[in-house]
Amino acid sequence: PPPIGDAQNAMPGYSIPTRGKLVAYELRLLLFQARNLPATDDNGVTDAFAIAKIGHQLARSSVQRATTSPQWYEALGLHACILCMHI
Repeated sequence: PPPIGDAQNAMPGYSIPTRGKLVAYELRLLLFQARNLPATDDNGVTDAFAIAKIGHQLARSSVQRATTSPQWYEALGLHACILCMHI
């Protein structure tokens, strides 16, 4: 991610307001399990995975094969820059 306060590198071509500070954050998603997903294969199961998206960033879990109740127990991480306005 861009350094905190580095608005021009974080969003090139975007007009940044004259007030405010760009603050970098990390979003952590803890993915545990899903239950009773619809079957997509002819044998009544599915190859399950999860996708998380924030802005143009994408995080994808591992694939849990041949199950309708997958268990991941993994963490997905995404970075975001948020413009904090000060009055």
